[in-house]
Amino acid sequence: MAALFILAGISVLVIFGMLGSGESEPVERYVRAVGIGLFALALVVEALGLAANRPWAVAARTPMLGLLLISAGASFVHDLGAGHTTIPLAPFLVVWALRGHETESSVSRGVSRASTAGAAAVVAFAALALIWDQPAAVLLRPGGLLVSAPSDLVQSLVLDCDGRNEAGPTATVGYGWSWTRAEPFMGASDRIVIAWTEVVNGEPEMPALLNVQWAADGLYASNVDFNPAGEIAAYGVDLREQQFAPGQLTLVLQRQSEVPAGARHLEVRAFYTRAPTNFNGYDRNGWWSTPDTTASCDQ
Repeated sequence: MAALFILAGISVLVIFGMLGSGESEPVERYVRAVGIGLFALALVVEALGLAANRPWAVAARTPMLGLLLISAGASFVHDLGAGHTTIPLAPFLVVWALRGHETESSVSRGVSRASTAGAAAVVAFAALALIWDQPAAVLLRPGGLLVSAPSDLVQSLVLDCDGRNEAGPTATVGYGWSWTRAEPFMGASDRIVIAWTEVVNGEPEMPALLNVQWAADGLYASNVDFNPAGEIAAYGVDLREQQFAPGQLTLVLQRQSEVPAGARHLEVRAFYTRAPTNFNGYDRNGWWSTPDTTASCDQ
């Protein structure tokens, strides 16, 4: 019985691990590992109790096997929704174990309060592990103990439109950021997007990105492209190197030729996305994203 119990539980633990394998942020993996650890602890304690024919373990046997069966069914449904089918091993092992014959013990004649309490504790630990996604969602909520919120990020955007080089007028964009608090676990990559549009005599013109300088560790160019929102420059922030330290990005834009005074309007927008799910274009999907920080000038 104990061996079957272990086999069924291991198959469910493997499924738990596979479901969390796509997470990129360390804190997500750590929080998920707590649920797997709770389940493993309950599984080992129950298996050892069954091996020793403890009354509380025998009392917990059927509800524990029921939980294993429910979890295996839920994972099967999850796989179907993801577009692939797996044959779960746990249900067959659970049915086999339920049909097994228990050694006769005093449990068959009655269970003490202590045994009932022990069985309830083991089953409660296993049940908590199986619904761990709910408390995990609370722990990973922006602004909570483990994850920052947009209000924890201080941004600044400065635009200087009076520059000039041999090719003509330039504009310098300075984007800075700092944190009022750091997260306890350093994450993977965040994303900074800076976009700009210019209108000259009522017609759109796109200043070219001339050069970029940054004063921060862990920064790298993500992509530069054009879309209806204007010219976009995106930069990744590797928090394992940057570690929530202040940073500064300076962009120099090459503008079009001289135009009459009052005919030109340049607008710059910037936003920061924590743990983005997409590194393309103006996408804001991720744990959270700040509203646009804007700056503009008229000449």
